[in-house]
Amino acid sequence: MFNDLLQGFLRTLLGWSVMIPFLIGFAFLLFFLGFESAKRKPHIKIPAGTKYYNVEEKDVSDEDDKYILFKSSEYDLSVVVPAYNEEDRITTMLDETTGFLKGTNLSYEIIVVNDGSADKTTETVLSYAEDNSIDNIRVIELGANRGKGFAVRCGVFHSAGNLILFADADGATDFQDYDKVADRLYALNNEKAVAIGSRAHLAEEDDVSIKRHKLRVLLQQGFHLFVKFVTRLPIEDTQCGFKLFTRRAAQEIFTSMHVNRWIFDVEVLILARLIGCKVEEVPVNWEEIDGSKLNVASATVEMFIDLIKLSVRYSLKFWKPIDFSEEEL
Repeated sequence: MFNDLLQGFLRTLLGWSVMIPFLIGFAFLLFFLGFESAKRKPHIKIPAGTKYYNVEEKDVSDEDDKYILFKSSEYDLSVVVPAYNEEDRITTMLDETTGFLKGTNLSYEIIVVNDGSADKTTETVLSYAEDNSIDNIRVIELGANRGKGFAVRCGVFHSAGNLILFADADGATDFQDYDKVADRLYALNNEKAVAIGSRAHLAEEDDVSIKRHKLRVLLQQGFHLFVKFVTRLPIEDTQCGFKLFTRRAAQEIFTSMHVNRWIFDVEVLILARLIGCKVEEVPVNWEEIDGSKLNVASATVEMFIDLIKLSVRYSLKFWKPIDFSEEEL
């Protein structure tokens, strides 16, 4: 009897001797992931070397209104398009976008943020605007590649729209769905609201393998399961590049953001939840467009790692939304 108790005690002690260093190491890792970024301020700084272009003035190097987002709105809608080496695809996207918007009563602007492209993305956009006599397309050219999240944030800070839409440069989401997304946003009846396009319904369609490569489908499904497990966000598709914000929601969300690369979509939704935004997920028509610059495998690994870091930093409150007062906005 005594020997059995002793053996049980020793086994328990041995188990804890293995577990305790592991738990201490895990706790240290969590603390390190949060602490190493705790002092990083979220507010964006417009980098030196940024250039501003429009049709009338081909090189507007000095722009006074670097934070137009915090001024009064001038348009019904701002469309922010992050672009990296998109000279071959962005013309089609601009055709669909302007073709749709010209058929509405909306006043609008399109802001293309060139995220350090090595091709002729800027020239392509400006030529398109000039050839089609469109004077409300602007280009912000970053001097170096800083990441999709940074490019979107930069474009949003320069937006003068009452509503602000972030849309991918490949035009994968059918812009005709804008009305559906906007209607759902207005139905939320809240000054802090977000409506996001969703591709989750495509997984239920028989021809989904035609619309998407099988590897992308598999990685996307695994990633979104992991997102829901780690963040507890009630969202089926966090990564669709078609998200619509009220101006007030954009002010509070994008000023509090830290992430510059792929996982920024998840941070947007975490911040939306923390500041009390109403969020609606809206099914949209979407089709994979050839010419993506994304390395799916490496980007997925990077996103998984960044997602863990992001979750830890917000869970431990190393990162949290900026507390705005009415006067600050």
